[in-house]
Amino acid sequence: MVTLYRCPAPTNYLCACGRVARELEAQAIENEQLRVPWRKRQRSEVEALSGQNVVPLLVTEEGEVICDSRRILQYLSRAVGETEVGAAAQQGAPTAPEPVVEQGEGGASEDR
Repeated sequence: MVTLYRCPAPTNYLCACGRVARELEAQAIENEQLRVPWRKRQRSEVEALSGQNVVPLLVTEEGEVICDSRRILQYLSRAVGETEVGAAAQQGAPTAPEPVVEQGEGGASEDR
C-alpha cells in the first residue's frame, strides 16, 4: 500500500493532489490518503519525509519518497506497466492524425 500526502481540498479536481488521487483510483492501487494543513509551515510530517513542505508526496511500499505530481504519475505508470503517463487523465483524448508523406514526380531528374 502506498501513502499519499495531499492538500485538504474537498474534491479531486482542484489541484495536483487530486490528479494523483484520481490516477491511484483509476489504476486500483491500494492507498492511504493523509490530508495535511493548508499552511506549509504546519506540514512538519511532510518536511521530515522529504526535506520540503510541498504536496503531493507519495511514499511507496518500498519506502521511496516521491515529490511532484508528474514524477508520481510516472512512477505509477511504471508500477502498473503502462506506457503513457496519466492514462486515466487522458482517456478520450483525440489522437493526432498520421503525417502525410508526399512523393515527388517521376523519380529521376532529367538532364538537358
